[in-house]
Amino acid sequence: MALKTTNTEATGSLDILTETLIIEKFYQNKPEGGDSIVYSQREDIIDAYRSLAAKDKRHIYSEYREKFGKYGIELKMLTSCTHCGAEDLINIDLVGNFFRMVYSF
Repeated sequence: MALKTTNTEATGSLDILTETLIIEKFYQNKPEGGDSIVYSQREDIIDAYRSLAAKDKRHIYSEYREKFGKYGIELKMLTSCTHCGAEDLINIDLVGNFFRMVYSF
């Protein structure tokens, strides 16, 4: 899937892609009953995720943080202003930067 086709705003696309990396598939119950519809293609997963209520997205994120958050990498960098010399500690988002790099090619 080309990142450029998911959304016209690159930042929004990067956020959605990052948030949906852990989702393998979505199941949707049919209103009339019967077998569930399964969405397993990345484009369909992203569309389904976008249509979720904010409460459901928060739940997915919460479960992800609970199960995988302890394995996360925090990368911080000390920066200093070239004008006044003030220093600040900033976080570097490896996943976000990775997708920005992929998008630029």
